[in-house]
Amino acid sequence: MTTNAHASDELTTYANLQKSHVQDNISAIKGAIQKANGLLRDAQARDEKDLHDDLQQIVQNTAGLRAIIYIDKDGILTVDSFTYPARRINLTDREYVKAVADASHADLYIGQPVQGRSSGVSFIPLSQRVTGENGEPLGVVAGIVTPDALIRQDILCTHCFMGIFSTGGTKLVSYPSSTRYGPTFLAEAAPHANGPAFKHQFGNQSVVSMYKTIDGFDLHIIMSHLVSD
Repeated sequence: MTTNAHASDELTTYANLQKSHVQDNISAIKGAIQKANGLLRDAQARDEKDLHDDLQQIVQNTAGLRAIIYIDKDGILTVDSFTYPARRINLTDREYVKAVADASHADLYIGQPVQGRSSGVSFIPLSQRVTGENGEPLGVVAGIVTPDALIRQDILCTHCFMGIFSTGGTKLVSYPSSTRYGPTFLAEAAPHANGPAFKHQFGNQSVVSMYKTIDGFDLHIIMSHLVSD
């Protein structure tokens, strides 16, 4: 543990580095999903293997992206960059599908972590509605993101821990992964958003934290440093 002043200096540097990393990653993933969206507008007219190969290429060129999937308007997994042929799983009940299937939601949606039904592996879904030339709904495209890819462990200061949250306060990922945040943690830290480091209690530990919002996305980073009382 370190003094408050030293912890604040370290936090400023490392929190800004993590913010840039998350911002760059999410922006690149959004661009990949938008590119995939354009390809999938013609999904019915193209061979599934060709679409699979095209999506796989997009994934390979995008850091942090594990797969891209396409769910048709009936909620069926139709194209999967990771597996060919796609497993035709019904995904109508998935939050990231329901959230963008509504015609009023055209932007990128960042969902809470879920476990893949076929892989059994946890992922963060980033989804977007796919529409035809006249705005008719064709389905949903989703990027499957490895949670750990959003945190650069090589640029974490000693005695630091951090979490990335959605606006509602849901933890998307943390380092260490075992870090437990209370349900009101984000709301209590909100007055310090994008401000200087602030001291508070985390359980029975004294910490100095810095709160960063991610421009253009409903994401929030809080990096904390253990300090001496």
